[in-house]
Amino acid sequence: MKDKLMSDETDINLLNNLIDVKDSVESVAAKIGDLSGLKTGFTALDDVIIGLQPGELTIIGGRSSMGKSSLAIDIMLNVGKIDTVVMFSLEMSTKMVIQRMLANLSQIRLTKLRTEPCNAGELIKFNKAIKDLSQYKILIDDSSFQTPTTIYRKLEQILKTKDVKLFVIDFLQLMSIANRTENTVQAIDEMTQQIRAISKNLQIPVIEISQLNRKPEDRQGHEPRLSDLRASGGLEQVADVVLLLHRPSYYAMREIAVESEDNGEAYLLIAKNRNGPTGKIPLVWLGDILSFRSPNWTF
Repeated sequence: MKDKLMSDETDINLLNNLIDVKDSVESVAAKIGDLSGLKTGFTALDDVIIGLQPGELTIIGGRSSMGKSSLAIDIMLNVGKIDTVVMFSLEMSTKMVIQRMLANLSQIRLTKLRTEPCNAGELIKFNKAIKDLSQYKILIDDSSFQTPTTIYRKLEQILKTKDVKLFVIDFLQLMSIANRTENTVQAIDEMTQQIRAISKNLQIPVIEISQLNRKPEDRQGHEPRLSDLRASGGLEQVADVVLLLHRPSYYAMREIAVESEDNGEAYLLIAKNRNGPTGKIPLVWLGDILSFRSPNWTF
């Protein structure tokens, strides 16, 4: 061809990642039946999504105050007991995240931990929580300026000394837009694609927290949908798993009376699961310690 667009050398480089199925089928087949990813700590969820998979993006979505960060912290605590987790916290300070973790582990009300001295019994539980948490493999970066590029560079540095098994971004809409000329929807879509690319390249699962738009507020029952992902039409296409939080009591307290009792009723909607079924999983919301548990959980 007279006007050749690429040299032979360039053509060869483009084929570096081309894999012949016959060369890989046996090694892949040998792993069938042993594809469980990182456990979230919620058995019903793990049974459906087969854990958090390397190279995959999981989005936790919900309206404000629905417990998105709390669910992410629950998962981080479960993973961080054994494996290294990195959290990029754009909303909360490291101090606040640690306070939440201590409330979670000690089962002592967060408001009490922040404002009142513990009694003798609580002090025993609190000191145990401190000792336990100090052994967890959790790293927190609360820099207010984060882009996919800064996250990638930081992870590369951390991976030189630690075997990171999960990273968490809290939350997507607070990430800095590199190109200020882009509109918000385009920027969020692009950042999400880049975050998933980081996960795939490093073969580390990522949890990305995202706000939902206001449509659930106007919907009867207020149950969220996949289309409610805020300011983006591309999130649902890019994500491998989308989990949406719904707490009916939250709306009862807003619409009926603020004194209404929160009965802990909560649901995790698996709105998208690229490699499996979708559905609804019941949870229990423990508002005092800002944590979710499975319904069969007991103290």
